[in-house]
Amino acid sequence: MNAMAFSQFNAGNSIPNGWLSENQANVAQYNQDPKCGFIFTTNGFVNLLRLQKAAFEKRNWHVSNPHLPILVIAGEEDPVIRSRKRFEQLIAFLSELGYTNISSKLYEHMRHEILNEEKKLDVYKDILLFYDEFQHTTSYSQV
Repeated sequence: MNAMAFSQFNAGNSIPNGWLSENQANVAQYNQDPKCGFIFTTNGFVNLLRLQKAAFEKRNWHVSNPHLPILVIAGEEDPVIRSRKRFEQLIAFLSELGYTNISSKLYEHMRHEILNEEKKLDVYKDILLFYDEFQHTTSYSQV
């Protein structure tokens, strides 16, 4: 099950788990950490797949605050998002649910762990800018 779930993610990478980050030192650290890289139990995979399916079923959503600011970010080369088109479909899905205040950004030359990439400060800066804008334009009663 592990190979079915994750083997395609590493296609084209020369080191195990290279799909996680462009930053090879980060990948090496991950590979050396005994707390990383464990294999899910069968139950873990079953629940992961159920969650993925349920997350995109509109009947599972109740939008109580359509104006909630949402920031969707990912690495452009993250195999988990599959493609730019799939990333944009996520944004469209959130919009179809009724959310009206969605911001998004794909980071070039970044993979799955965007907060561990060489240019992670760019990501943190964007998150802080989003947060600051949220603080200045939204009262807590709206959230």
